[in-house]
Amino acid sequence: MMDRGIENKAIELREAILNSEEYQNHQKYIQILREDPELYKRVNELRKITFILQNGNNHQEQRQRLEEAEAEFERLRQDGRVNDFLQHELDLCRLLQQVNGMIYNSIDLGVEFF
Repeated sequence: MMDRGIENKAIELREAILNSEEYQNHQKYIQILREDPELYKRVNELRKITFILQNGNNHQEQRQRLEEAEAEFERLRQDGRVNDFLQHELDLCRLLQQVNGMIYNSIDLGVEFF
């Protein structure tokens, strides 16, 4: 069970993120994409493919598929709605990475083997 003080701080952090400019912009632009279901579907398919390929083994075939997906993203980014969404998604991801980094980098887990 989580310590009550830690749980409360985690809830505060969650609320701060939900109220952040990065999250609010992300929500605004994802809603704009959702208004065009076909475009939203295409963007999500590419996001999924890109995620899987970036987090998988680094085989030549996967690199080729990733390059193809990136080329398709570039075509889709010609639509300002897609470009705006992807930029705000990146901004939100960077915020979450920074928060995670602040916590993780300040806690000694004794993993000197890395």
